[in-house]
Amino acid sequence: MSPRIPRLIGGAIAVVAVLCSPPVAEQLFALTPLHAADVAPLWAFSAGLLFAGALIAFVSFPGRPPIAALGFAIAGLVGVELIARVVIGQTEATRWQLVKLANQTYPELSAYRAHPFLHFTGRPGNPLDGNAALGGLPPCNEDGFFGPAIRRAKGRNVIRVACLGGSTTATGYPGRVREMLTKEFRPRWFGEVINYGMGWYTSAHSAVNFILNAVDYSPDYVVFHHAWNDGKGRGLVQPMRGDYSHFLKPFEIERPKDALLVRSSVIYRLAKTYFGSAANSTSLDAAVLEPIAVKAGPRYDDLRELDYYARNVRTIVAVARANDIVPVLTTQPHCGDTRPPGSAAEHIDQCNARMRELAAEFGDEVLFVDLAAQILPTQGELFVDLGHMTREGIRIKGEAIGAVIVEDWRRRH
Repeated sequence: MSPRIPRLIGGAIAVVAVLCSPPVAEQLFALTPLHAADVAPLWAFSAGLLFAGALIAFVSFPGRPPIAALGFAIAGLVGVELIARVVIGQTEATRWQLVKLANQTYPELSAYRAHPFLHFTGRPGNPLDGNAALGGLPPCNEDGFFGPAIRRAKGRNVIRVACLGGSTTATGYPGRVREMLTKEFRPRWFGEVINYGMGWYTSAHSAVNFILNAVDYSPDYVVFHHAWNDGKGRGLVQPMRGDYSHFLKPFEIERPKDALLVRSSVIYRLAKTYFGSAANSTSLDAAVLEPIAVKAGPRYDDLRELDYYARNVRTIVAVARANDIVPVLTTQPHCGDTRPPGSAAEHIDQCNARMRELAAEFGDEVLFVDLAAQILPTQGELFVDLGHMTREGIRIKGEAIGAVIVEDWRRRH
């Protein structure tokens, strides 16, 4: 081998090493600013390449030719990766898709975080991406919920409403309730609405949330809007438990096994996407669900399973009345569902029927808004899926709830 060849190879490796150094890589090749966890490993990789390049270029040793060939191959592969990053960086849609795939390997970039009593809440400041029904929600506030943070102390001229629910609450009707209160009562009264809705929350989550969080904010009203998510724990092989631990596990974002490859190579990310293996391993389902085995036969035929749902409603009503908070119970609308019995729509209808029974049981102790009777399954134009609604549907839902609260407040004041 000519003495010039190792020097050329060593020089090429050194150039690639410099291009991989964090300051250069972040400016020229990174699809987003470098994550803090990647800076030190990238410096180590760059320094290692630089040392190898210098060793091949200037030091003669018996195994120099094959080492030089290996070093050149590694530098070539890294060079192809850098070129791919430049090309992908020019295509915004592909760039953002690959960025989101890489972000799954950083638990601290998740939209959710574990909570010691609530299972999980939103992570403040991190947007929720990748869910068509929930897309567009603002990042969570410091309390871990959507919407602006509200100070605990309540002004004397404030009407405060706490809204409990799952994703069908998180998606926005509380904002419409606030607008109604402000419009109807300003300047004498000012409406504040706290959105405690969170995707995947069941009535059990909201019972805990109300007792540990909402009560401390001294709301005048608490709105309960649940049905869909409780059905995920019904009709399973595992015996049903009142704490829902038969189908929910401690919250944990699992790091993908190929996290290192995903972080380091956009070519690898492209391959995962192309071959359909880029499923979101950090999805909320994966983080909260035990492996579920559904029993054979009808899934929702045992109505005794709804007793826990009713217990949670009764708990919230009892605590609310003890704290001079007016409970507002609601049914949950859903769009038409042509699937056979055993679908989530059947469970929602059963919850709505139980809620009507509870509202009749409580009588004047609660306010009741039968949304499912006002928004029919045939009004499919108001839904984006089984239960999540369009902006128009959210407006109708918020105004129906707001109207009942406005009427009650006027009667009381």
